[in-house]
Amino acid sequence: MQYRIEADSDLARSDPQAYLEDLGGTMGRRFAAAFKLMETEPWDFFHLHLMGIDRVNHFFWDAYEEGDAELSQAFFAFYRKLDSYLGDLTQALQGNCRLILVSDHGFCRCRSLVYVNQWLEANGYLLFGRGKKELLTMHPESRAYSLVPGRVFVNLQGREEYGSVSRGKEYEDLRDELVHRMSGITHPKTGQPLVGRIFRREEIYRGPQLGRAADLIIEPQPGFDLKANLDGPGLLGPPDLPGMHDPSGAFVCFGGQKNPLQAREASILDLAPTILNLLNLEVPSSMEGDILI
Repeated sequence: MQYRIEADSDLARSDPQAYLEDLGGTMGRRFAAAFKLMETEPWDFFHLHLMGIDRVNHFFWDAYEEGDAELSQAFFAFYRKLDSYLGDLTQALQGNCRLILVSDHGFCRCRSLVYVNQWLEANGYLLFGRGKKELLTMHPESRAYSLVPGRVFVNLQGREEYGSVSRGKEYEDLRDELVHRMSGITHPKTGQPLVGRIFRREEIYRGPQLGRAADLIIEPQPGFDLKANLDGPGLLGPPDLPGMHDPSGAFVCFGGQKNPLQAREASILDLAPTILNLLNLEVPSSMEGDILI
């Protein structure tokens, strides 16, 4: 079937038109494979994942916003093709089963990269000895470091190889200090806040593996993409891609069984219990989220 997993992303910068055509062709082959499998294989649950939407927004969000004549037309042509395939999908289902459309995030224009480790180093939390600067060789007296996207780990004794921060009061005091100080990070030139909110891990995660989660999770202000590079030009750097993820734009729509698609107020946590319930399977008591339909 000449199925393609991914379009050739190298084309995005060297030949944008060719890349957009490749994205459309790859999406077409994915839908063709999906329709064939739906018709020829027995199934109770069918999941179709479309990654091309993420790619076209990352690479061409500026064309969408600024109305670049040629690329903007190709951008919207991609979405028209997607809409056509979704129409074919709903027609193929003929209302005989539930259809759930999910987007786990939206998009916005990337204004700047924010190098969190640069801030941690400049403020004395992340230390390096002589030689090549990399997280694997950070100085044992370091107290915190960051991984993408915006995850901050305390250099904790008993968890990190050369942990310097003891559990208990020292750990909690350091987290409080980091939350207070990092919440106030601003643009060096404009003074604009770069951080929206900082979560302690227990505010987001729970369960037996909680101790492996990042100690703090930074939610940036829209348009600022958090990175962990150690070789950045400073706190801020130019965008590497025009578009970046944004919570605004996430949605869940339900349809099927003769009902039109309707959006619902929902959390991503609601999907698993809802799907299990539709399949007449028991929803584990430990599973979070609500049954929506």
